[in-house]
Amino acid sequence: ARRSRGDQRRQREPAALATGEARYLAVALHRAQPKARDRLGDALVRLPDVVRLAPGQQRGVLLRGIGIREARGELFEHIDATNVDLKAFTDEFYHRVTFAHLDPVLDTLRWLHDETGVWTEVTTLLIPGLNDGDDEIARECDWLVEHLGPDVPVHFTAFHPDFKMTDRPRTP
Repeated sequence: ARRSRGDQRRQREPAALATGEARYLAVALHRAQPKARDRLGDALVRLPDVVRLAPGQQRGVLLRGIGIREARGELFEHIDATNVDLKAFTDEFYHRVTFAHLDPVLDTLRWLHDETGVWTEVTTLLIPGLNDGDDEIARECDWLVEHLGPDVPVHFTAFHPDFKMTDRPRTP
């Protein structure tokens, strides 16, 4: 008899991740109690740590969606929910501000939707003058509906100047 995906997840043994950025991910654990959430802020942990933490409880991961292509199948065998940080909807922003690219993030989002049963949400931090144009937001929303469907939760959050980006005003 074929086992369900959930059974496969529970019985799968953790294995080492590929080297590089994919090896470490920011993780938030969602506890079984209603409305209770235990979040490991920006702590970086390895996949075996994700599997070992909170056995028998739901696990969620917060991620940027880049640098995980080789490891994502193994990672998401152990994950129930994810929130992908879609920083902007232009490759120019990704290259200039994050030193990364947009396409790997979109590829991860498509893969999550098409290949997994993982609950997926998307969050975009709106930074005045960088990624908050009406056209860019409309293109992002159109892409999300076309590729992920109209039921995927999307969050737009407000920017406040901090750390290395103090030259921008708060999101109105």
